[in-house]
Amino acid sequence: MRPRHDAMEHEVDLSMPGKYRAGIYAIHKPQNHESSSSPAPEGEGNEIVSPPATGDFSEIRVYKSRPRATCPSIKDVTTNMALRFKNLHIGVTFRRFNDLPSEIRCHIWRETWEHRTVTLSRYIYRTVLHGAKYQIEDITAGNESSHRLMRIYASRLVRQIWGINVNMPSKPREYLDTATWSATKPPPSLFINKESRAETLRHYEQALYLAGGGSVCYFNFDLDIVRVPVHNAVGMVLHPKQFKRLQRISIPELSPALSSFANNVGQWDEAEITTAGWTIVPTIEDPPISFPEFGRVWRLLRWQYPNLREINLERFYQCNRYESTKTSRLDYPLDLAARPQFRRISNFDDHCHSCFNIQKAIDQRFPQIINATKGTQLDIWRILDHHQISEPVWRQKKLVIGTLPAENGRNEEKVTVTYWRVHSWSSGGSQVPTRQEEQAERTCVVRSLERVFGAPSRYDYVAYKI
Repeated sequence: MRPRHDAMEHEVDLSMPGKYRAGIYAIHKPQNHESSSSPAPEGEGNEIVSPPATGDFSEIRVYKSRPRATCPSIKDVTTNMALRFKNLHIGVTFRRFNDLPSEIRCHIWRETWEHRTVTLSRYIYRTVLHGAKYQIEDITAGNESSHRLMRIYASRLVRQIWGINVNMPSKPREYLDTATWSATKPPPSLFINKESRAETLRHYEQALYLAGGGSVCYFNFDLDIVRVPVHNAVGMVLHPKQFKRLQRISIPELSPALSSFANNVGQWDEAEITTAGWTIVPTIEDPPISFPEFGRVWRLLRWQYPNLREINLERFYQCNRYESTKTSRLDYPLDLAARPQFRRISNFDDHCHSCFNIQKAIDQRFPQIINATKGTQLDIWRILDHHQISEPVWRQKKLVIGTLPAENGRNEEKVTVTYWRVHSWSSGGSQVPTRQEEQAERTCVVRSLERVFGAPSRYDYVAYKI
């Protein structure tokens, strides 16, 4: 790029340091060209070049006011470097990285981060006495009844916070200490060197823990997606302090978005899911929602999850406990307080009330398919056969729940929910849903969102094991 001609001109010594000399524009005049006080246009005898370390130049000019294009931002520099690195051949090494300014190096570390879907895992590793510093009892050697009492107390305490009247048992002497982790790999910059680790820890933290427990799961609330692989209310999975920081979450749906589940999922639906817990949710005047069905959900999200922007509903059978619940062949919902069968906590952790509810609904509503294998696939076939979907096509559909107004210099932001829609194959591979089908789909989505983000039900227990 040619320098501006109206810039100030000064004499300069070629022996000056190279870093300063890199910003000099030199004009090399051939011997057979007449002298001129101003540079001629390119291609007419004068050649605009950068001054080499040695050489004879008849005239050198330093332009203090350089064009803006020659002063790129840190973001432009790192972006160009990243593009060049992608084109490097295998085996080529950039050996001047440490010579870059620290700001650019830290920006490059941040550019290596990607969106991750962090799947939660959790286990109990000790029982701790209230106020004690060390573990007093191993979970494998502990008393099953005391562990059962601790779970009942912690779960009812969460429900009490939502304003639900519950019979609280006496406070146990111990509490269960959990460790939260994830099989999702942390960002590589966490292990490269001291500088990259320090920069990574400024944005990633050990989060997604349960109240009274710890975590070794590194999570970036601005970048990552938390995946909860069980049918649980978020209040039973995460510490309440983390609700307001969540931006993206993925969780299984209660049921497929089909008309047969629009009124209810199964006979074990609780009436308190739609009544209890909503009295303490503040009202919002004229909520900017897209559909009236999402009115209560929008109130709930603005109250407890103000930063939540993306919600992904997975298929109902992607709950980690779906298969184990189906093979157990339960005939009653989960209730630690009333069912002696769940006195063994090891059996309880493998079951899910929501999975049990939809499995019972499938057995009661939809006819059996002859000569079909048993398992999750059979449940799907029975649902699709009931809706006369012979060649199913699964597609993800995104709905905009509402729009947040622009504030603090930020543009309007949409809060979206993504769910799976199934329809029968038709000509062209697409089918436009009717108004009734769209209404049924939204009703199913609303029920799943109220179940996930609303007040925990009577059959919800703190997720000590995932």
